[in-house]
Amino acid sequence: MTNQQRDELDEFLRRHTWDCNTTKQQSVHVPCDCGRDAARARLALLREQKDGAYKERDALVCALSKVFRSWLSRHPSTDTTWDDDWRWIVFVQLPTGQATWHIHDSELPMFEHLQVVKGNVWDGHTTEEKYRRLAATTRQPKEETER
Repeated sequence: MTNQQRDELDEFLRRHTWDCNTTKQQSVHVPCDCGRDAARARLALLREQKDGAYKERDALVCALSKVFRSWLSRHPSTDTTWDDDWRWIVFVQLPTGQATWHIHDSELPMFEHLQVVKGNVWDGHTTEEKYRRLAATTRQPKEETER
């Protein structure tokens, strides 16, 4: 669970913790099964929405990787800034510059057409720069982006 997910769950519990014996909302956390069930249901819904968004994004990244020169790389296991199941990176060389996306291990089969390149060759772009580069891209054949 990420820090953001924990914060969202804490906020949800803060707003939805009820005393099981009354219909009055409590101002402090009162552990009860109904609150935990509601929290579990909310967390499951948040996970489902997040996973769905990543699957949609990764389908688009997969399509880009078939149009422009692309490869996979992996963060070393010593890099603790990423969870183990989020260490794969898709590199796409757009005509406007490099763009990268981390993918979850479960999405790796979508990218089996890509070569794995050892070492992280990220050019230092920010997320904002990546999307500026993507917005400025016009379609060019794969061969032209390999020069």
